[in-house]
Amino acid sequence: MSRKIQESAEVPMSAMIDVTFLLLIYFVVMQKEVKEESFVAINAPNPGKTAPITPPVTFDLTVQSDAYYFQGQPYAKAEDLQEAMSFFEANSLPDPDMPERLGTMGNLKLSTLANQEQLVHLMDLLAKHRLTNIKFFYLKDQLAR
Repeated sequence: MSRKIQESAEVPMSAMIDVTFLLLIYFVVMQKEVKEESFVAINAPNPGKTAPITPPVTFDLTVQSDAYYFQGQPYAKAEDLQEAMSFFEANSLPDPDMPERLGTMGNLKLSTLANQEQLVHLMDLLAKHRLTNIKFFYLKDQLAR
């Protein structure tokens, strides 16, 4: 006679506990903190009343050892730049009555060969004409071989 093997309908508890702990660890590790929604308040202009905004006027001023170069034109002394600076002061400074005028930006390019006295005279002239929004750049001078 042959023997019948009884089939067990039970689920092995050790495997069930292992799977349960693995799922628990997975969900604990993968949990992300819920971020609350945020917003940025933007003060946008009124679409009905838009004034054209002009970009800031930019001028280039280079200080070399022998001269000043304003918009590519050479000047021997800082005092020679008075007329050009007066024009920028009169026509491009910010005006409270005209909010569309953003003002003047200057690019001041300094040579390493320029002396300190030249720079001091130029900075005094710019301050006198209320041109204070200046970006400074240093030029790489070619050295004589």
